Amino acid sequence: MSAGTEPTSAGGSLPGGPPPPLPWRDVVRLRLTAEPESRPEWLVWYARWLALGAGLLLCGVLLAVMPAAPCTAADPCGPDRAGNVVVGLIGSLPLLALVRLEFASAVTAATVPTALGYELTQADHLPVWFYLLLVGYAVGCGLLARLTRLPRRHRAAVRDWHRRARQARPPRPARPPHLPLGSVVAGTVLLTVALALAAWSAVRQGEVDDQQRRAEVVSATVLSHPSWAEIQLGFPDGRPGERLPVYEPADYPVGSTVEVALDDAGLRQLVSEPYDVTPMLTLVTVLALLGLGVGARAAARVLAGRRFFRRPQPLHTVAVHQGVDRVYVYAGTGPDVLPLAEIQVRDRLVPSAGREPRPAVLHGVPVPGQWGTVTVDGRTLSPVGPVLLPEPTAPWLATPRRRGVLRPGRVSPVRPGPTAARDRPR
Repeated sequence: MSAGTEPTSAGGSLPGGPPPPLPWRDVVRLRLTAEPESRPEWLVWYARWLALGAGLLLCGVLLAVMPAAPCTAADPCGPDRAGNVVVGLIGSLPLLALVRLEFASAVTAATVPTALGYELTQADHLPVWFYLLLVGYAVGCGLLARLTRLPRRHRAAVRDWHRRARQARPPRPARPPHLPLGSVVAGTVLLTVALALAAWSAVRQGEVDDQQRRAEVVSATVLSHPSWAEIQLGFPDGRPGERLPVYEPADYPVGSTVEVALDDAGLRQLVSEPYDVTPMLTLVTVLALLGLGVGARAAARVLAGRRFFRRPQPLHTVAVHQGVDRVYVYAGTGPDVLPLAEIQVRDRLVPSAGREPRPAVLHGVPVPGQWGTVTVDGRTLSPVGPVLLPEPTAPWLATPRRRGVLRPGRVSPVRPGPTAARDRPR
């Protein structure tokens, strides 16, 4: 393979002539460098689920150590917009880990100073060790994200492949990589719902605040605790008694006196626990961050695809079969021809199974995790994502050595071996 870069025309022709054939043995050797020797494979595949479990545990710890000061008329319990946003930030972390580990790490890192700034305005504080857990979670998500990337020696092998191969910048396809419709719809819906809930909670909180300010405040006596979250009140002026929900009935001993806001519209609210819609901001924060996380994941994929088309890529001559929305790449010459890669594309293709494979120019390194595409008859296809290993149902080219009954290049019903399967070669 010769080094160097050269431009290609819009039709995909190369001034230096056709590229060299792709040696399938080199591709298999390159894939084998991705085989881990010292890292646990289960940790790579289940990194997001590990982060999800750790995030759920972190949320449980928060609920256990969150300060709960008694509610009084002088220091009422709510509304607390900033506090509910902080709870939403921490509560979103497990879900964000499933969406994108790097985004979860960044949000956790931003949560630490946000929570510290909020606590400066409060009399009670979270324990210091909880912030150490937050920092550890941010670092852990970052390390797991790094662990899911290709091994360093594999990345070095890919760079070496680039240096040794003949290179050219791929022609721009008719449909360059763009944000997938599903991600756009999901992100937009999540953000729209979050904005709608935020607007509703702000309007509703303003209405009930005005209603409570206009209400009559009277004294009442706590008669009993009928349930774990209610108190029974009696009014000395002969009004009928009321059962009101409270955060903690133990804060209102039987026989104590409390102040209640009343009006003719049916308002019955303790002055120490004003009507509070701001817990809705916890859900708003979770939904908004999920929408941003979905968008960040899709944007990172699109940027990687567009970066692929802006930079010189290795060139090789290959043979391809077309599916409806994918191409199967075959490498090698003579008796050694193997299906080595599958590229899903946005273009609608005419399936070619059962016919002769078509010659094509492969752009990129045909190993999982790397972007790649092909130019067929002067048309460069637009990939959906990185290269995949071919499915076991991929059309199989059987090239006999001497005694076979099939001619070179014909489609064979023979089931492909482990090299063609999606499992990596061992």
